[in-house]
Amino acid sequence: MKKTFLLTIATAVLILTMFVLGQILVVGVDEGEVYEQPVLPVTIFPPDNQQNLPNATSSVRTPLTITRNDNTEILLTDFREDAGVEPDVNNEGFYYLAGTLDPSLPLPPYTITYSDFDTSFTISLWQKPLSFYRREAENRLISLVKLGTSELCTLRVSVVVPNNASELYGGQNVGLSFCPSAVTLVE
Repeated sequence: MKKTFLLTIATAVLILTMFVLGQILVVGVDEGEVYEQPVLPVTIFPPDNQQNLPNATSSVRTPLTITRNDNTEILLTDFREDAGVEPDVNNEGFYYLAGTLDPSLPLPPYTITYSDFDTSFTISLWQKPLSFYRREAENRLISLVKLGTSELCTLRVSVVVPNNASELYGGQNVGLSFCPSAVTLVE
């Protein structure tokens, strides 16, 4: 009787542990390649909460309101203060989250910008292979905003290919690869 009870408890603990681990990792497939995407918690704060919030590095940050495609809002930790994020010195309210278009530096494979004005993100793919650099840029954006892929699809994100980067996709918004409206990049 005691053995059965202990075995039942051990089985329940094992199942609970497996469930929790399954919630932490979401496994996806992209063009035949398996990748693991962490599901990161999203904290929605009440509008009247004016307190500073701790971030992952224990410094104090305030929330940043981002407007979704459906005009609802989500509050995120302010990524504009993260290492590697630079304000655009020529355009107030714009930030480079990755890469820069500094003419004294080589052209980066991609840039990610954020606009305070419409709370939108723009990923520009400057070099081939486009699908590889789109995935790199997506991973950088995910790490900054700390959202999962399905939540990221609800935000105002454009993934553009300049005309000089590709004749086939030049001038197009090819979208995030994991969103329903994405263009499959064939190179």
